Amino acid sequence: MPNLASVIPAMDHIDKVLASASDSPYQFSLAICAALAISKNVMNRYYNKTDHSEVYQIAMVLIVF
Repeated sequence: MPNLASVIPAMDHIDKVLASASDSPYQFSLAICAALAISKNVMNRYYNKTDHSEVYQIAMVLIVF
């Protein structure tokens, strides 16, 4: 079962997949590449909000110790 500490590694993986797919105009149509790039930007907004989440910060501290 996923936990809060697995959020960042999962988001990093999704970001990497979206970045490589959005930069592949020969594999996907330009419309799909544009949608992937927009999705990546939206996900990065959520990724940046994890730094401000007290619950996430507590989870990270508990994992380290």
